[in-house]
Amino acid sequence: MQNYVLDSIANNAGIKSFGIISIQGLSAPVQVEPGTPFDVLYSARNDSTTTQTVFGYIWDITLQQQIIGSYWETQVAASQSYSSTNHFTGITTAFSGEVRVGHSMGCAEWTTQTDCVNNGCYWYAGSCHSDAPACSPEDILQCQGFDLYKCVNGNWVLQQTNATQCGYIPPVCTDSQTKCEGTTKYTCVGGQWANPVPNSTDCGYVEPCSPENALRCEGFDLFKCLNGIWTKIETNSSVCGYVPPECTNGTTKCIGKDKYTCVNGFWVLSEANSSDCESIWTQPWVIPAAVVGAGSIIGIALLLVRRK
Repeated sequence: MQNYVLDSIANNAGIKSFGIISIQGLSAPVQVEPGTPFDVLYSARNDSTTTQTVFGYIWDITLQQQIIGSYWETQVAASQSYSSTNHFTGITTAFSGEVRVGHSMGCAEWTTQTDCVNNGCYWYAGSCHSDAPACSPEDILQCQGFDLYKCVNGNWVLQQTNATQCGYIPPVCTDSQTKCEGTTKYTCVGGQWANPVPNSTDCGYVEPCSPENALRCEGFDLFKCLNGIWTKIETNSSVCGYVPPECTNGTTKCIGKDKYTCVNGFWVLSEANSSDCESIWTQPWVIPAAVVGAGSIIGIALLLVRRK
């Protein structure tokens, strides 16, 4: 029966540091009869700064494939050494192979795009990554809301906020502001003119009137229906309840002994029995002698006596 032939011991690409690798303590090539148990002994040291997965398997040189059931692996901490003996019992098919050992490198350790991709990693931004890029291909554009992003080194980078390319419409007005176009009224909503109201009185729309020559009041002003339009014919009309002012605001007058003040165009009692309104007859009379003749003095004296 043909033997197994383990004719070489190979260190797989990427191995950090391996000490002794042997098969049953012997150097390759070693012949092992099918179905015969055998051991693969090896020691390894992880010289990297992170934990690494160290693995090994038997490789069929002829078929260029891994022998089923021959794979093993273990975790080796950073800057630590590890020794292992792997026992094989169930390989019954003859082959010509070799023992391969190595370690699973982190994606960031691969320095070429080919190695990176071949080992299930992602190559972008000039280096190898374990996570897929957020975007691809480079320089593609994308909108998020109204903001424009560009794919740069596998990541979305904000290029512009409120971009017109993303449907942003710059505001043309301030919210709640209003305007008129003809007799149509518009209100600003979200920075844009909206909610048109046709025939708005706020925009000068005048509702047609009837019948012709009808009258109506707006406040104190009198309007008349002329040719279907309400036309003002009198301001401050008495017909509309307007009462003309009696006086000028702030002026005063006396009625008897009571003092009145003008408030909003009307006389209002401001002081009863006001000293400002005493009868002129109760005031002392002073008559300069230089301008009064004797006859005048007599006349005054007679008048005063007669009032008594």
